[in-house]
Amino acid sequence: MLHIPSRTYPEVFPVILKGSRAGTNCWTWNGDTNKPTIKPSVLTRNHNETFRCHSWVNDGQAIFLTDCSHDMAGQTVDLLDVTPPEGSDEK
Repeated sequence: MLHIPSRTYPEVFPVILKGSRAGTNCWTWNGDTNKPTIKPSVLTRNHNETFRCHSWVNDGQAIFLTDCSHDMAGQTVDLLDVTPPEGSDEK
């Protein structure tokens, strides 16, 4: 799970570590949990499209594109730490 600092909730992304993502609806992931890179970009919108968050996640940072509707548009920030859910095996 990634916690991108913005007005969105933490996002869960289906990822693949190798091979082609064609037809999978998955993102590619570099396998690094400390400084993740996922491709392609991440686009989040609310149901009536009044909110838009569009970013790249590269080397543990969120790069907010200028087409975002929030005040972080055009900025690059570190991803926030995520606390695993209670009862989870994640560390």
